[in-house]
Amino acid sequence: MIDRLRQWLQRFLSLFRRARLDQEQDAEVAAHLDLAIDENRKNGMLAEEARRQAFIQLGGVAQTKENYRDHRGVAWLETLFRDLRFALRMLRKSPGFCVVAILALALGIGFSAIVFSIFYNGILNPFPYGDANRLMSISVMDDRNATRQLRPVFHLDEIVAFRKQNHTFEDIVGVSSWDVLYAHNGVTELAHGCVMTPNAAEFYGVPPMLGCGLMERDSEPGADPVVLLGYEYWKRL
Repeated sequence: MIDRLRQWLQRFLSLFRRARLDQEQDAEVAAHLDLAIDENRKNGMLAEEARRQAFIQLGGVAQTKENYRDHRGVAWLETLFRDLRFALRMLRKSPGFCVVAILALALGIGFSAIVFSIFYNGILNPFPYGDANRLMSISVMDDRNATRQLRPVFHLDEIVAFRKQNHTFEDIVGVSSWDVLYAHNGVTELAHGCVMTPNAAEFYGVPPMLGCGLMERDSEPGADPVVLLGYEYWKRL
C-alpha cells in the first residue's frame, strides 16, 4: 500500500517537473538510439541502414516518448491541464464568444437544477420527513352505510384500538389540522397547527430540537395541554 502511494505521489509531482523530465527522456532515448546504431554497424550494416533499423527496433521515437510520459504521470490530470490551457487560450482569443458560451452553460445548468429540484421535491420526495414513500393513509368503508363511501376520519378511541390491534404497520398515528388564536403583547394572531397523537413526531422522523416532545401520558384523560412550536414560529416569539 505504501509503495503504491509513493508511486502515485511521484506521478503527481512529475506534472510539475515536466520540462526537466522531458530533457532527461530525450537524452535517454537518444542514448538508446546511438547504442542500437553502433550495434547494427558492428553487424556489418551501412550507416543509413543501421540508423533505419535502429528506429524500427525502438518502435518510433515519438511513440516511445509518449508511452514513457503515460507511465511516469497521471494521464487524466495531464489531459485536464491541457484542456484548461486550451480553454484559457480560446478565452483570450475570443472573449465575447466564451462569455456567451459560459452564460448559456450556466443558464442550462441552473434550469436543469431547478427542474430536478421541482421534480424531486414535488414528485419523488414530496414530504419533508424521512421514509415518506413508506407511509400509508388508512380509510374505512362502513358496510352499514348505504352509500358505502370511504371514511378517512377517525375518532381518537378508534385510533387507539388500531394501534393496539395493529400487526401490519410499524406504527399508526393520527393527525388533524387545528388552528388556534394566540394572544401576546396585546396582539391576537391566528396560528396554524394540528392535533396529533404523541407518537406522531417520532413517527415522521422530526423529533423536537429542544425539550422532550410529546409523551404517551400527554394523551391520557385529564392531562395538561402540551404544545410543540415550529422552529420559525418559535424564533418570532
